[in-house]
Amino acid sequence: IAARYDDYSDFGDTFNPQISARYQVMDDLVVRASWGTGFRAPTLVDINQLSAIGFNDVKDYVACYNDGLDLLGGAECDIERNVEVDTSGNKELTPEESTTWNIGFAYNLTDDAYIKADYWNIEIEDLITEFDQDDVMWHSARLLAQGGSATVSDAFPGTGFERDAQGRLIAVNSTKVNLGDSKRRGLDIELGWKTASAYGDFSAVVNWAHTCLLYTSDAA
Repeated sequence: IAARYDDYSDFGDTFNPQISARYQVMDDLVVRASWGTGFRAPTLVDINQLSAIGFNDVKDYVACYNDGLDLLGGAECDIERNVEVDTSGNKELTPEESTTWNIGFAYNLTDDAYIKADYWNIEIEDLITEFDQDDVMWHSARLLAQGGSATVSDAFPGTGFERDAQGRLIAVNSTKVNLGDSKRRGLDIELGWKTASAYGDFSAVVNWAHTCLLYTSDAA
């Protein structure tokens, strides 16, 4: 049993426990399992990056939605403008948090050969992701299409856009945000062999791994 506590001056604290177990079923067979939580803190750049202004081509998905395009149904938006894009750090970021568990075994097939297998699962919440200018406009249109009352700046603090008096897009604020969750699982298998001979010692190891991305979803 283990635990770790971290306290950061720029975003807060986090507590992460871990439990692992190992059972010797017989001389040649061990069964093992573990469970724990973890985190990845936002970097100082993610949080404190100063405003950087440039000009980029941006698709105005909100204008396309207002023109009646079914963006959620796969319709393509062809309204694009070159506008001011302000990119900066986001002081509202929280750490990515994960929960992991695995179960497996190690078995000596003979004195010279073994097999190991582990099945694992990782779930990550509040993924820290670059939220660029097109993401800002796309999620603004998505919220409108879904009939929500929240704006993109409500859902993703630090983002937003501006229009002039004629309704033309003139500026977009983009940043990094905590965007959605992710879940992965997989299976790792290892086969090993060794032998001694008059010509020296020989060994070989074969690893096979399969990873499956179950989903990655937006939080808002």
